[in-house]
Formats: sequence, structure tokens, C-alpha cells
Amino acid sequence: MHNYKKLALIVASALALPVAAHADVTLYGFVSGGYESLKTETVSGEKKTLSRVTDNTSRIGFKGNEDLGNGLKAIWQVEQSLQIDGANDLSTGTLGTRNTFVGLQGGFGTALLGHYDSAYKRLTDVGLNVMGDTAADTHGSNNVYSRREARLKNSVHYTSANFSGFQFGASYGFDEDGTKSADRWSLGASYGNGGLKLGLGYDQADLDTATEDNTNAWKAAASYKFATGTFVGAGFERAKTEYKNGNPSRTQNDWLVAAGQDIGNLQLVASYGKLGKQKNGSEKEGEAKQWLVGANYNLSKRTQVKAFATKTDNESGASVRVDTLASTGFAAGTDQTVYGLGLKHSF
Repeated sequence: MHNYKKLALIVASALALPVAAHADVTLYGFVSGGYESLKTETVSGEKKTLSRVTDNTSRIGFKGNEDLGNGLKAIWQVEQSLQIDGANDLSTGTLGTRNTFVGLQGGFGTALLGHYDSAYKRLTDVGLNVMGDTAADTHGSNNVYSRREARLKNSVHYTSANFSGFQFGASYGFDEDGTKSADRWSLGASYGNGGLKLGLGYDQADLDTATEDNTNAWKAAASYKFATGTFVGAGFERAKTEYKNGNPSRTQNDWLVAAGQDIGNLQLVASYGKLGKQKNGSEKEGEAKQWLVGANYNLSKRTQVKAFATKTDNESGASVRVDTLASTGFAAGTDQTVYGLGLKHSF
């Protein structure tokens, strides 16, 4: 309870800032939750069914800027996860669990430092995650596609100005634990023109374990939205882990195709993704597939109803899981089917 009082005090203080400091401060976020029916089946054939109310990555944030003159701004943001299903995301007393930074913005672009999405994640996002922030999310380290995207702690970031639709950026995350080399760097580029979006990225993390040297990945993605409201897109990612002592590297590909159609306030969406087998010399294992169909209906500009069905098929060596399924006790090779209905309100 103490932490929620602390959050309430921060909210009140943020709302008072424009009067006190003559700076632009915005309170923003969304509250999103839903009902889910989840079915799982392990490699051995054990089946379980679960019904639950779940939070869909609700969040609250504060952001602002100060005009420093000559086209230069100081910018900042503090963003925090919320849990409307009873979990206490403030139990550690830590704020700023999501994108949180301070930086400068001007004609040169934007430079930030803090806890922020990598250039690889930001600049390769072309809208393929058609049911993101739900159990049907397809992007992330535990998902079927874009497994190398990340939010980097202890990091610095640069994003260029927009040059006729083209942008590029770089991120660097510092190792601060002093026990191993865990630095990570990330590059990205994007292009947008009308309904067309293109993204290209590269990411590398130093591992420096007894057997591993580094892991790296590149990704390319494209999408197009027609004037008729039809959306199509696809992406491909290739990841590699380099080993020491002349041992063969391990590679793994993943890809995703997505489509959507706007019909008034209704949007119909679908996607299919595949995580290929890990290839380590002559050994191959770990394939997974995921499909989803869903619909979003806008009750207003800020309130939306969601409905979806998704199924993930894991081979015995794969551990792709729906976003709201806890990793604790999750066995590799478990298949999952989820039906969901949710409500989201943005502010």
C-alpha cells in the first residue's frame, strides 16, 4: 500500500508541474484487461484448462519537455507497469519499469539515456504485432518472432531526424555488474512513405561465458496499408550464437506474416509465425508455430474491445509461450490454445 501512496503522490506532483515550472508535462497510459480461456498440452499428453482474468500490460507514464531555445529541447519520461488483476508491480518499490529516460532533442535528432527500447526494436517495428499486449502477442524473447528485441537498462540511444521518411538509430547498453562482459549494442533503420513501412536492424550482445562468446541477430520487415484499409506485412529474423574453442555456432531463423482489414470501427486481424529449428553443426531442434485471428472494435477514440483466438505448437525442444503464461513450471514442448476477450481504455 505504501508504494501505491507513493505513486499517487508522484501523479499529484506531476499534475502540478506545469504551474510550478512552466514546462509541458503529460500524464498518459492505458488500462487494459480481459478474460482468457487457456488450454495446454504437454509432450507426454497431459492436458490442463484454465480460466482467468488477466492484465494486458496496463501502464501509466509522465513525460515532458523544456524549450531550451535555438530549436533544442530537454525531454524526459517516466513510465511504469500496472497490474489490474491483483498483482503488485510496485512491490519492489521501483518506478520506471518501462521506457524511462532523460535526453535532448533538436535538428540533429534525439539523444537519450536511461532504460529504453533498443534501436533494433524501435526501428524495425512495422506494425506486424496485430494483437500486441495480449496473450496473442507474437514479438519478444519468449515469442515466435522478433526474439532479439529488448528494452536496455543502463543504456544510451540516438535516433536521427526524419529525412524524407528515412530514420536511423543506435543503442548501447552497458554492463554494470562487474562479473562478466555483457555489453550490448543495437542498430536500426526505418523508412515510411504513405502506407509503406520498412525496417532493418542488427543487434549484438557479448556473453563471455566459459563456452559462449556472443549472440547476434539481424531482422528485416515490411508492411503496407492500402487506402481501402487492407494491411499486409511480413518480417524475417536470423539469430546466431558464437561459441569459443572452435565449436560450431548455433543459428535459428524466425518469420511472421500478418494481415488486417478495417471496416468502419472494426478491425479484423490475423497472423502466422514460425520459429525454425536451432541448427548447431549437424544437430537440429526447437521448432514452433503460432497462428492467431482476432478483432478490435473502437467504442470511441480511447476505448476498445478486443477478441482473439491463438494457438502455439511447440516441438519437444521449443519453449514459445503465450505472453501471459508464467515461465515457472512451463515445460518445453507444451502446446497452448487461448481464447480471449478484453477491454482497453487509453488516457
